[in-house]
Parts: sequence; C-alpha cells; structure tokens
Amino acid sequence: MKKSYYNQQSLQEMLNALKKSNKCQPWFPDAIKLLGKKIESIPIEEDENRFIIEFVYPH
Repeated sequence: MKKSYYNQQSLQEMLNALKKSNKCQPWFPDAIKLLGKKIESIPIEEDENRFIIEFVYPH
C-alpha cells in the first residue's frame, strides 16, 4: 500500500513559524504554501518515478 507522509497541520505550523521568524525571504513561505496546495501532483515516496529537485538560493 502506498503511503503519503504529507501533514497539512504540520506544514501550516512550519509556515507560521517561518513568517514570525523573519529569517527567510518573504517569497519562501508562499512557495512552500503553493507546494502544499499542489501536493497531489507530487509523487509519494514509494513511487518508482519519483525524483527530487533541489533549489539552493543565496542567503
């Protein structure tokens, strides 16, 4: 059985903490929120066609 580890509440708590901390660019919490809205498009961990894209931004 395929399992998703996505947790909406956990994501929202992380976004709230990011916004309060002011330790990241203002666009970053919005980008994470957008990923949460499109979670169905992201393959689950066990998917054989899953791949990882890493984005590194200057900070």
